[in-house]
Amino acid sequence: MTHALALSLTAELKQAFDDEGAGGAAGGARALKVIIENESFALARLIPWGSDDSAAALSECTAALQAAEACYLLFRLARGGAWALVSFIPDAAPVREKMLYSSSSATLRRALGGGDTFAREAHWSSLEEASLLSVEAEDQQAIMTATERMAIAEDRLVAMEQAQSGSNKVCSVAGLAFPLVAEAIEQLDGFLAKSIALVVLSIREEQTVLNRAAATATVADLVLALPQAEPCYALFNYAHDHGGNSCNAILFLYVCPEESPVKQKMLHASSKGTILQALESRGIVITKSFEGIEASDLSDELLVKELYPPQAGEETNLNTTKAAPKGGRKLNSRNKR
Repeated sequence: MTHALALSLTAELKQAFDDEGAGGAAGGARALKVIIENESFALARLIPWGSDDSAAALSECTAALQAAEACYLLFRLARGGAWALVSFIPDAAPVREKMLYSSSSATLRRALGGGDTFAREAHWSSLEEASLLSVEAEDQQAIMTATERMAIAEDRLVAMEQAQSGSNKVCSVAGLAFPLVAEAIEQLDGFLAKSIALVVLSIREEQTVLNRAAATATVADLVLALPQAEPCYALFNYAHDHGGNSCNAILFLYVCPEESPVKQKMLHASSKGTILQALESRGIVITKSFEGIEASDLSDELLVKELYPPQAGEETNLNTTKAAPKGGRKLNSRNKR
């Protein structure tokens, strides 16, 4: 089992970025190549300032990329010494790596100062795509999709949104942001009122839409409700017995089938945090969160094991009954308030 990572900056990366300055005059580096290593954002390469020509500089930076390895580029813009955050997540990279990097860009951005630090943000999926893009000119906002531009703007809106009431109808915090449609809001309110036991949400056409909902649901019902070839988020009120007692646990599942389109995987992975924030703002407290799991891995046995892990030295026959899913299984525990 792979636990959800709390990524931080290595001392070397922090020092290198601080030495260059976050928005001051151009320093000695044109770009910093950043990788995720040992559960940290690490400096892989410092690319020195060469030509002032943006096309030549971009060519120097892309030469540091590997066709099948995800990474980030902190690219220094010539204008005013501002920065661009480039996520290089090639289609040829392993699926687990793509999911990790696509879901961690907002964490890196926040660790380096948030949206005010980065004047531009871009997402590249191939070396060919990177070679066609410049991140310098102010009129080149077309580099980014509307949702990517929204990610930068949302950092500035977090403080205002925290002051709003739980009736806020937009999933909008650091990361990608998509509005909840009215039907989804209605079912989430029903879930909070305990009249709904299962809500399945998906991202389609830059909206968070309702996929399925049910007033009652077992684990078998949950599995049947999950789309087979599309990522989704499931909110499940899991009724079960433990130690002779009837119990309930509120589970959040980010389900990502292997056969899902890569773009959908990246969108859902990058937006998971905004969905969780929207649920919390509506008063829904998550007991446990499963990330990157597949429907075929779900069972009562697995959920009970994760909710009540055996203590050290305690006998259990669950350890060998279920193999980990492809790419590993991430589990993030959230304490009840």
